[in-house]
Amino acid sequence: MIFIGVDPGKSGGVACIDDENNMQCFRFPKDLSSLVSTMKIIRKIDKCFAKLELVHSFPNQGVKSTFTFGENYGIWQGILSTLDIKYSKVTPRKWMAHYGVLPKVKKDRKNRLKDIAQRAYPDTKVTLYVADAILIAKYAKEKYEESRNTSRGSKGN
Repeated sequence: MIFIGVDPGKSGGVACIDDENNMQCFRFPKDLSSLVSTMKIIRKIDKCFAKLELVHSFPNQGVKSTFTFGENYGIWQGILSTLDIKYSKVTPRKWMAHYGVLPKVKKDRKNRLKDIAQRAYPDTKVTLYVADAILIAKYAKEKYEESRNTSRGSKGN
């Protein structure tokens, strides 16, 4: 199984983690056709499940950035649906809580998340562009494994 984490922000990315904990990540490309081609290849390799970060606009956010943010979010929903990749949405608060107490200041929080992702995948050059996507994919994989272990444990009881 391949677990996909999607950070749909303009400077977001996507990460894929397989059952053996191999991980690949990349920044959200400007060229949508290359993104679709990459996702098609990933889809052909194995069964996939994605977690898409549930995003929304913020007060005082610029009109252009809000529109771009929403557009990227819609693009990801369309790609995942079209390629028949099952996915669920997860709020930033929920997936971030999985990694413990984080700083309230955004810059400090982002750097802390990047550090967590880098420690989890030391052979990968983790950037701020892909750190959230990596941790969303890792969250998806760990939640899936937890649910499987819980269901196995309750079968004999």
